[in-house]
Amino acid sequence: MINIGDTVPALDKQVLDGEIKVARGYLERLQARLKKKGLYADVHVRLGPVVTTIVDLAVRKKVDLLASMSHRRSGLSAFFYRIVAAGVLHRTERPLLIVRSVAGGKGVRTRARPDTRKRK
Repeated sequence: MINIGDTVPALDKQVLDGEIKVARGYLERLQARLKKKGLYADVHVRLGPVVTTIVDLAVRKKVDLLASMSHRRSGLSAFFYRIVAAGVLHRTERPLLIVRSVAGGKGVRTRARPDTRKRK
């Protein structure tokens, strides 16, 4: 048996608080952009097992839809993202929307609008 406390260093509270602040700021900026488009979104930053935390919050808040942005990932990052998406999908009856993002401009933009570029 391995005691995880022996193998993983404890997170410094200041570092953790700083990361939470950065995450909240990022999400609040996205929330403001959505609000300008007439869309409502809550911002929540939680610590805990990822799938359980997402599903528990969705149940508690009685959300209608879970949405996730699929940033271009590869390797372990892509592997863990798929595990989380599959775990959420199998543990809730709420619909799960996964939007593929493309890099460009400031931050990330989605392909939610129709592509109006002329094709050859």
